[in-house]
Amino acid sequence: MKLLKLSLVEIIRSWKFSLSFILSLSLGLSGFLIIESYRDALRFTLNQNSKSLLSADIAVSARRLITPQELKQVRKIISDSAEDFLVPEMPYFEFMAMMTTSKGSRLVTVKGISDSYPYYGELGLRGGQKITENTPKDIKKKNIWISNDLESQLAIGIGEEVTLGKLKLKVSQIVDTDSSQTFRAALMVPAVYMYVQDVKATGLIQYGSTFNENYLYKFPQELSNREYLAKVQEKLYAALKDPAVRVSTPQTASEGSGRQLDYLFDFLGLVAIVALFLSCLGATYLFRLYLSRKYKQIAIYRTLGIYPGQIFVIYSFQVLILSALTLVPAIAFAQLFIPVFKNLLSTLTPFELKAIISQKTFLTCLGISLLGSFLSILPKLIGIQSLKPMKLFSEEKFSTEPSKTNLLLYIPLTLFYMGLSVMQANSWKVGLSFVGTIGGVMLLMVIIGLGLFKCLEGVSFIKRWYLKYSFLALSRKKGASMAVFVAIGLGALLINLLPQLKYSLQREFEIGTKTPSLFLFDIQDDQLEPLKNFVKSQGTALTAISPMIRSRILKINDEDYERKVETQTFKTREEEQEARSRNRGVNLSYRENLSESEELVEGEFFTTKYDAASNAPFGLSLEQRYADRMGIKMGDKVVFDIQGVELVGVVQSIRSVKWISFQPNFFILFQEGVLEEAPKTFIAAIPAMDLTKKNELRNALAVKYNNISSIDVTRLVDSTLKISDQMSWSLELMSLLALLSGYIVLFSIIRSHLETRYYEINMLKVFGGSFWKLTGYILNEYITLTLLASTLGVFFSVLVSYGISYYLFEGIFTLKLSTLITSVSLITMISAIVCFLASFKIFKSRPSDVLRAD
Repeated sequence: MKLLKLSLVEIIRSWKFSLSFILSLSLGLSGFLIIESYRDALRFTLNQNSKSLLSADIAVSARRLITPQELKQVRKIISDSAEDFLVPEMPYFEFMAMMTTSKGSRLVTVKGISDSYPYYGELGLRGGQKITENTPKDIKKKNIWISNDLESQLAIGIGEEVTLGKLKLKVSQIVDTDSSQTFRAALMVPAVYMYVQDVKATGLIQYGSTFNENYLYKFPQELSNREYLAKVQEKLYAALKDPAVRVSTPQTASEGSGRQLDYLFDFLGLVAIVALFLSCLGATYLFRLYLSRKYKQIAIYRTLGIYPGQIFVIYSFQVLILSALTLVPAIAFAQLFIPVFKNLLSTLTPFELKAIISQKTFLTCLGISLLGSFLSILPKLIGIQSLKPMKLFSEEKFSTEPSKTNLLLYIPLTLFYMGLSVMQANSWKVGLSFVGTIGGVMLLMVIIGLGLFKCLEGVSFIKRWYLKYSFLALSRKKGASMAVFVAIGLGALLINLLPQLKYSLQREFEIGTKTPSLFLFDIQDDQLEPLKNFVKSQGTALTAISPMIRSRILKINDEDYERKVETQTFKTREEEQEARSRNRGVNLSYRENLSESEELVEGEFFTTKYDAASNAPFGLSLEQRYADRMGIKMGDKVVFDIQGVELVGVVQSIRSVKWISFQPNFFILFQEGVLEEAPKTFIAAIPAMDLTKKNELRNALAVKYNNISSIDVTRLVDSTLKISDQMSWSLELMSLLALLSGYIVLFSIIRSHLETRYYEINMLKVFGGSFWKLTGYILNEYITLTLLASTLGVFFSVLVSYGISYYLFEGIFTLKLSTLITSVSLITMISAIVCFLASFKIFKSRPSDVLRAD
């Protein structure tokens, strides 16, 4: 208790330092509070609405018609699970198709529903009517409801006639809200609702068509809890061997529905780590400066019989107490930023996320604050224990840093940030890559910074003393200079990273002349040649024609390719992707040569057609990331099931695919000579054309070939850029928070460091230094420092954005120099203002105060 009391007394006596420490750490911590609050809000909202998202307790679905045998198995397991209770069954279709009206055509998501839909949740109709399970519905035969998005896009309303496949339908209602819709990106393809019995009459459900058939089930209330439904799901998966058949519960539906926002929060969390690191950097420097002023006091403690371990405890208590108090202003900062994030996220979700700082979030951030700051200070605290009291009383300069052989003391801090990054990214690969990138950038900044400071020592040719000595001061105070240099540099990197990536993507779409106007799918085999001729008669051509064959993988290297059901609570994003890939069928194709959007990475592409008489396995070519995700390598043997026929292939090449080209591409390509006789459909593209011609062709296609769906690639690109722009705003806001943390580091370090130079600055006044020359002396020092740091940070932002573009976007990169120059100018200008404010009090002090004190 005595040691704790000593710690509290010192904190109160050094209240200026305490406030600076708390302020430095609080802004970075506020980023974590915001992200964790919204993560909790998303999980809570999805869990609360999980049954509404699925519209059922159990849903069995497949991207094909579910066979009578499979349906019989499902009904038996469902009936046995509910014992004597008759579990309601509801058929439900969902697929994309072209809808034609007198005012044009649009690709729509068709939802085939029945009188009982939805078991849970609701549809909000125009006029305020809410449609639930027991609400009478006017959706009968030859009747259709349309979403309000489609109403605005095509300017159609109630009473108008539309064509869907072979059916003419009458619009009877406008749907304003749908509780099963969770992410606005899905609204790029607006929804229509029709009577389930009419779906097959449209002629759109046939072999090769892209659709989902679903059967929804509702259990009695006492059996509809999460644990019981998970057991039913496990039984169904055990009975249904085809990975293409999916069994969903409200829990899995909520996880899938929030996936896009989860990815956003993953990256926001990583940026928040940088803000926290910068805050810790400033707080660590302040605490070290504070300890350097306490050397004589520490010597007194030692002579009074206080052991080194007790001194360690005293200052450890101070760090932990101040770190805990940091949560108070951090919560205040978070409350300021939460409404801004709320407005940004509201454009991405149809429901409102109410971010509340829960007890769990509070305790998580408290732990991060305590552990992060303590591990940052730990090397300094251990270094103090090795000093002798005699040396502490002397005026001799010495270092309390651990020796190079004791750099192991920094390992816990490194592991802390690595673990935090992995948890925030929910990915070992992304988390460790992030730490490696930031760590590598910091190391390079330190090396380059030391080199720059060394160069500034040779400025004796400068005539004006206040400029010359400001440059020399940078090299003499390497600790303070380096802390500011790294903080501003990392802030500049983050604030420029996303705008550079966005600009590169936008430029790619603007100048990408090979991007098609339309993407066609569900082309039947007997329609291909007539379609070619029809498109040619319209003054254009069908390009990138690719056959598509549905299949499933049975074995890889003689091991059964089993469905992957994840049961653990924490799953990395890579594990989630692998599970999704295993739990669905695969689309296959074949072609003679690589397309323009493909590049060979390993092996050789097929040079000859497969000789069936050889009885040898045929060749396979896999997309690089798909192969990595599935753990398939060169030379692996893969067994496929195509319409009940087993085929064996060997991986002969690995390809990289530029998916952003919007050309037809596949994860798996077969050698020619294998799949030509298999039942298939085709996908194709139509080259770029002007808007009027494109709309005319699209409408003509929808009328003549009503089963063929077309995606307007231009509209898709615009919608994708708009949504990515909305998401990137929140990332840029978090990056700005990191930069603000850098400015607080700058402000705190300047204030604290100038206090140690109080005597020096006032002596310069005695020798004739004017207010403006002293201002130039200090401002030039820190403006030079921030100019160099921001320039280097911007340079690294270009390198990192190029690396991300190469890895994620197949090498798309365009430099926007004007943005980078503007960024450097603004960062330097704001730094000058911060510097002036931090040093104004020192500039206005009178030399007589110093002389009188002495």
